[in-house]
Amino acid sequence: SITMALTNPNNATNLFFPVQLLLLLTSWHLRTSLSLIVPNPHRRQSYIPCRAIRQRRTPFPLCHSSLCDNRNNDEEGYRRRRRCRGGGGPRGRIIRKGVSFLGLFQSEDSIGDDGGSELQDHATTQHSNSKRTDRRSFLERSALSITTTSFGTMALFKSSTTTNANARGLVRFPCTEPLSNTYHILRAGSSLLEVEDIWSTNPLFLTNREAALSEIGDEQVREACRYLKSTGSTPTVVRYSLAAVSIDAANIVGEELNIGRDRLVPEFNYMDPRAIGGWDYAPLNATEEAVWAMDADTAGRYGNGGLSRPPPNEDGTPSETLADQVVRLTNLVSVLETLYSGDTVLLVFPDGTGPALLSCLIGGIPLNRVHELQFRPGEVRR
Repeated sequence: SITMALTNPNNATNLFFPVQLLLLLTSWHLRTSLSLIVPNPHRRQSYIPCRAIRQRRTPFPLCHSSLCDNRNNDEEGYRRRRRCRGGGGPRGRIIRKGVSFLGLFQSEDSIGDDGGSELQDHATTQHSNSKRTDRRSFLERSALSITTTSFGTMALFKSSTTTNANARGLVRFPCTEPLSNTYHILRAGSSLLEVEDIWSTNPLFLTNREAALSEIGDEQVREACRYLKSTGSTPTVVRYSLAAVSIDAANIVGEELNIGRDRLVPEFNYMDPRAIGGWDYAPLNATEEAVWAMDADTAGRYGNGGLSRPPPNEDGTPSETLADQVVRLTNLVSVLETLYSGDTVLLVFPDGTGPALLSCLIGGIPLNRVHELQFRPGEVRR
């Protein structure tokens, strides 16, 4: 049963009964062993040595036949034999040295010249018996406490296995429950290529310095930082794309808002812009309007319409639909919800469609209306 419970986590509650039985058997075995090891104070102690004193005013005979006989008492721990010279008793009686198993008491006859034996008095014997009783009671109570603890532990184990875990996994859109973090979204300022009216979306060329932040884009980002300061919204974590324009924008945010470098975290591919395949490096203004019209007509509610995919390209630039970018954004939010809790996260995107698409996912807006929420260069939303 234990093996089946360990191999099948769904039936972990089956482990309760065999483990409880094992603990009960262990407790029973311990109590039984104690009853064999520790002498019972209510039973006649036949291994107490002969009671002989010099004076004859004693309630015990000098060689008590019930205590000093020839029977073998190996279980009481008698080892050495000596001849009894006690006055008034028959010669040849045997007195043994009594040593208990647990060392509860130890006594040895001391035979004087006058034939008397000096042993413990009656009070000492009573003290030894009370000590044995206390130790026996202590050990029995210990065994009982083990049994009680096993019941309580197994009851706690059974109750804990039936509790549902509140684990966070893949985030599902639209969000029906509040997220663990507060998110601000910033689009980086205009890049050098955008100023020249060139639309570049190939992931291999996003880090090129020819797509870095322009002077106009620099001022746009600083204006967004001043807006965040005026509203008292200071992010604790800045997550930015590895595109050159986003790297420059994140550096400005850290400088303006006094955010340490350890809180500026790059995101390798989940924040990449949507690749437009054969339209890559085309004129920005004309191509962007065509893509927006295509999405509004053919993308559909979930952004996976068959005619909403740009034409392929021979240089390796992917041709993606809105649904392809949804997969990356879902993974992005899921990772952030796993890594952080209670933080204010600022997301720095290199384009305007990515943050608009994330807003639609969170709010449950049909994806064919995504461009109605398009971000302008340097725009920040809370």
